[in-house]
Amino acid sequence: MAALAKEYWLISLTTSLVIVFLLALTPLWGKRYGARWQYAAWLFIACRLLVPYVPRLPYFLLPGTAATLPPAAAVVNPLPAAMDHVISAASAATVMQTGTAPVTGGMDAAGMLGLLWLLGAAVFLLYQVAVSFVFHRQVKKTARPVAAKTREICLKLQKELGIAKNIEIKTVSWVSGPLLFGLFRPTILLPEENINPSLLHFVFKHELCHYRHGDLWWKLLLLLANALHWYNPLVYLAVCRAGQACELSCDQSVVRGKDRSYRQAYGQTVLSLIRRSCHCQAPVSTYFFNGKRSLEERLRGMLDMGNKKTGVLFLTFLLLTAVILTACVVPGKDNAQEISDTGGDGDLPAWCTPMSDFSAMAAAKTPYVGNASAVGKVLSFSPLKSYNYTGMSLQTVAEPYGITLNYIIAQPNLFTQEEIAAMAYLTAMNCFVLIDNVGTVVISVENYYTEDDKIEPLHRRDSYAYDRACFDADYGRDVREFADDPTLWRQAVKSYIKNGIKPPWNTWRQDQAELAELQKEVDNGHKPGLLDPAQVGRQFVDQLDMLKSSIVSPISRMEVISDTSDAKIYSYIRENGTATQVLLTQPVQKGEAGIWQVLYYRELKLDS
Repeated sequence: MAALAKEYWLISLTTSLVIVFLLALTPLWGKRYGARWQYAAWLFIACRLLVPYVPRLPYFLLPGTAATLPPAAAVVNPLPAAMDHVISAASAATVMQTGTAPVTGGMDAAGMLGLLWLLGAAVFLLYQVAVSFVFHRQVKKTARPVAAKTREICLKLQKELGIAKNIEIKTVSWVSGPLLFGLFRPTILLPEENINPSLLHFVFKHELCHYRHGDLWWKLLLLLANALHWYNPLVYLAVCRAGQACELSCDQSVVRGKDRSYRQAYGQTVLSLIRRSCHCQAPVSTYFFNGKRSLEERLRGMLDMGNKKTGVLFLTFLLLTAVILTACVVPGKDNAQEISDTGGDGDLPAWCTPMSDFSAMAAAKTPYVGNASAVGKVLSFSPLKSYNYTGMSLQTVAEPYGITLNYIIAQPNLFTQEEIAAMAYLTAMNCFVLIDNVGTVVISVENYYTEDDKIEPLHRRDSYAYDRACFDADYGRDVREFADDPTLWRQAVKSYIKNGIKPPWNTWRQDQAELAELQKEVDNGHKPGLLDPAQVGRQFVDQLDMLKSSIVSPISRMEVISDTSDAKIYSYIRENGTATQVLLTQPVQKGEAGIWQVLYYRELKLDS
């Protein structure tokens, strides 16, 4: 809700600038363009206010951008690499327990403002519905049919205008002027007193032109735009100006192609029906008189027989102005840091808003990764969910079961690479906590960035690969337990955002054909050491040490960080307080006869 409200607030802000621009041009464009083009411009504003989409400049379509596209990385470091504090696997749980006080899930300021916006729109619409209901009820109780001669005048005009729809005509005592209402059963409502038959011709033609233009539906669109932007006084002004332009457009349709005497007679009809504004009017209706202030403008328009220019170019310019203004207001490089700042002491960063309610997240827990709808619910809490989500694939044929996700962040420099990596990491954490049998998560993120010496933004695609065993090692527990304790889970997330998990795990992959050959050798009685994960891990660490140019401190002991049937994590600790951690799996076959190989490794300095 908060994200949607933010989109509409941004739309309201940028469209307000266009509204001010149009209001400033009103004295000029009335002389240059016909009323229907003025009306179309205000309707465009209403459509823009309704569409919950904030356009960004299409950087990925700029010439030359495609040339900068690197091949997709197979796997990059899955955790942020620019963190200041080191947390070892053994100390992760301690940090969670001794950090800040527990914070219960709740609605943040953005959520409260989003709720207020929604409540305001609901109250606005409910009031309009109530007024409309009272109006229709009064019409039903008090309206009377008109005389046959009056009906004949309307039918004749309907035939001239090509209107086949049956339009009812009724009369009541409590309206001051003619009006048209009823989206599905259009009805012309007349004052009860007798109107001169010569005037009825103009009255009916005016209201029938409203029907022919579909103005009742456009009035509904204006009403909905006003409801979504009920807090913006400029939107109320725009809706008012749209109503005036609607009447001007209808007047010009009535007198189009007519001589000056016809126009003067029509103007006299408008003047003769003026007493006061209609005091009981439906929200979605047209009315013959809409205020004395617009009367002078209407009369001038009726008598103006000059040729007006079409407004296609003007509307195109208006569209481009709205798009450019919105794109310029979208946060960029200068305020990317502001997006990353926390909203208050102990709060999560703004980009982590989808994860603000950990109790609701825990309620989304599902046992099976193959349940696409349940997985979709889990992903709704991802920090990446506000950006273009381009696809998901579920690996459910064989273990380890996995998820592959793809996202695009089109706005350059909106986040740093470390922030994007953190968002991907927390998305993976959600999956491991809430989906019981998922073993691997791969997240691909495309984003754009600019360099100081280049104008065009560059394109980057990074893939982040995660394994459940790595998370269990980082937090010293089965991370699925976080779903049973949302407060502890929140503390873990806050600790990660504040301190990070450093250093990141590195990937060590071997060719599958080579691994299959090794398995065959073991099956034939050779290389039995490959069946011992501790020995495989030690040999791997020794090989790494041999590749280093400096003298390496000898290994003093080994600690078991995690020991399950699917994966083992061992820490080989050196005398100087450094350690190499390895994660081993059985890539070919499971069980006692399956070989073990290192999948991930990392080197770290242990806390003293």
